[in-house]
Amino acid sequence: MKKITVQDRAEKFINELGKYAVGNFKYWFPFCKLQKNISVIAYDLDRIYKENCIEQIERVLHTCKICVADSFQNQMNNPRFKKKYMIRLLYEKDGIGYNFPWYVETFYYDPSRRWMIYVSHEGTITFTGNEITQAANRIISSQYMIK
Repeated sequence: MKKITVQDRAEKFINELGKYAVGNFKYWFPFCKLQKNISVIAYDLDRIYKENCIEQIERVLHTCKICVADSFQNQMNNPRFKKKYMIRLLYEKDGIGYNFPWYVETFYYDPSRRWMIYVSHEGTITFTGNEITQAANRIISSQYMIK
């Protein structure tokens, strides 16, 4: 049996993601204009942080019982898979402020594939999946929604 490498996992993830992309918009596109049969909703994450409304995202995670997630980043063709504690990650700070990783495209998901959270370096956060998009729509103020 062939051992599955990080590169194999990255290629599979990118290929699956490509099925839902529009043109070349796999890069930072917040997925809010997808016409596939998945629920998608996107928000201005930069503004949410600047206006100190992080607790709205935290409430979405609590509502959906999301504590730990797998994450995928492919920065400079160096794929990384890690487990992340989502609430803790929301509030991590360094000397200049919050450092929620929007400096690079990051995908958070669970093995069930019922939901995915995509954070882009453009300061957007996108939720995909029925339960999480419904929770986000109820909890996060519509003023932050990307339409």
